[in-house]
Amino acid sequence: MRIEVLEYLLAIEEAGSLSKAAERLYMTHSALSTALTQLENEIGEKIFIRSHQGAKMTEFGQAYLTLAKQILMTYQKMLDLKCNYHPVIQYNIASIATLSNNILLKAISQFQQEHHDVVISSYEVEPHEVLERIQNYNCDIGLSFIESDEVERITYLANKNDIIWEPVYKDFMCLYVNQYSSLLKKNKVCHSDLSKLTAVSINHRQFDKKKFYYINNIDERFQLSFSNQEVIKKLIAESHDGNIVAYFPKLLAYDDFYIKSGKLLPVDIEDETHEIIYYLAYKEKKKPYLKDLLEYIKNVFRMISENGVE
Repeated sequence: MRIEVLEYLLAIEEAGSLSKAAERLYMTHSALSTALTQLENEIGEKIFIRSHQGAKMTEFGQAYLTLAKQILMTYQKMLDLKCNYHPVIQYNIASIATLSNNILLKAISQFQQEHHDVVISSYEVEPHEVLERIQNYNCDIGLSFIESDEVERITYLANKNDIIWEPVYKDFMCLYVNQYSSLLKKNKVCHSDLSKLTAVSINHRQFDKKKFYYINNIDERFQLSFSNQEVIKKLIAESHDGNIVAYFPKLLAYDDFYIKSGKLLPVDIEDETHEIIYYLAYKEKKKPYLKDLLEYIKNVFRMISENGVE
């Protein structure tokens, strides 16, 4: 049985006769009569009693038509679903903690206002893990950083694995102190001012904190290391000891709660040469909206470059 035969039954019921129904359906009376006869023979029951006065539905026909209407309604919903269906597009982004809290969230929020059919999941990784995640197709886009002397290495690794990497922002390391720090009274802060302070850093292998401690002649007794930057920020912000400092990229100050509240203050180091390069990494795919999503992320970095991080 074809679905249009059920539509014929509805037309006959509404018109009251085969001839009028045939006119509505733009078909001949004989063609409609043949279709009805074939259906009745197929199911072994009469649906309409035909006469010169028209077509009268049998008791069985009424029950059959009730089911036919339900089938036609379901069929229409299936057609509507096909017309309105848009497959959900999934993107996974691996990002270092410095970027995932505010910068990436801002870009994703702006992007999804224009692209409602895209679902984006982001998760934090260590800086050295980003290229590996992309190579293994565990994520579509990676956000990480390198030091300026690592450009050649990252270019080699990216080319070797058919990964595209794009520098998006250059930054310098700076100090983060609380309101009790004596460094705030200085016009200029140099590395030589740090030897007697307690320095705190993030514990991951990408950042060579030993170099920082060596340059500033900081005793091991005054070195603290944590795996989470939020723990470090809270430690310094809520401490009344002005001798505790954190050594972080300046970009960390962007739209940060502790910075906005004045509990944590970034201090530039006059003779700092530790340059950081933030970059995007991805594989060239024919995935919808990939270029758009990348552009939204780049735009946030452009805005920061123009307006500053604070």
